[in-house]
Amino acid sequence: MRYFIAVVEEGSITHAAERLGIQQPPLSAQMKTLEQRLGIRLLTRLPRGVVPTPAGNALYEASLKILADIDKAVNTARRVDRAHAGNLHIGVTRSTISHPLIKHAISTFVEQHQHAEVSIVSKGSLELCSALAEDEIDLAVARPQESYSDRLRCETIVTESIVVALPTSSKFSHCASGPSVSLESLSELPAILYRDSTDPVLYKQIVRAFSNQGLSLVTIQETPSAHLALDLVSTGLGFTLVPQTLSDRYSDRIIYRPLIEPQQMQSSICLFSSRSDTDELSREFRLLLLKSSQQL
Repeated sequence: MRYFIAVVEEGSITHAAERLGIQQPPLSAQMKTLEQRLGIRLLTRLPRGVVPTPAGNALYEASLKILADIDKAVNTARRVDRAHAGNLHIGVTRSTISHPLIKHAISTFVEQHQHAEVSIVSKGSLELCSALAEDEIDLAVARPQESYSDRLRCETIVTESIVVALPTSSKFSHCASGPSVSLESLSELPAILYRDSTDPVLYKQIVRAFSNQGLSLVTIQETPSAHLALDLVSTGLGFTLVPQTLSDRYSDRIIYRPLIEPQQMQSSICLFSSRSDTDELSREFRLLLLKSSQQL
């Protein structure tokens, strides 16, 4: 099935063989054997390449679903094996792991379950949700997503304000001098934004907040993480906006100020978990994190 899918997608047995890392003659033989076993013609041979017949198209679509189910079954078996072995894989982003609540929950869980092996996986929010849906990890602590698998539940753990990070240089002194900063005053200054995912939640939120007020950003730099954005702010290159949790970095070179329009910019941390909740360790960590959030 995997060979057949590759041939259909490449439109060429030669190109499919290159993609699969095998020789062309054995792949041609595999396709002929498949057609003989089924007793139907699956591919129409052209002077250059091949195209699937109607029956071939039907087999191609069915094969995609079958292989996806096989992959899901394998991942589920691996997740069950992890649970049986006392392993818990928690996904975090570089910004969510910085929150004291998340770090405290993980350390408390590790202390309470010394027999368990806890692994931390760091990726962007979208990538973590995809990994969780494929049973590659057990839980994900990430930013809220506009869409995600219906196999997952999303529970808000904490919501915090977004603050402005300004260099201490004189160029930014007029913003840093007041108790708070407006988006309008920032729109004329160079900004440093960050994309920590293929679907960057905070990046889109920042751009949308300015756009809603008819403002645009003078962006001079984009980085892969909020931490690196703060590194650049500390050099005086520009300002950025980060969750309040991160406002303790470079306190000698960065001034942090709240926004005048705080309702415009807030950031949530969510716990994504499987709706089936078949793993005892996953359930216990989820309940621990939810209980900790309720005590805030």
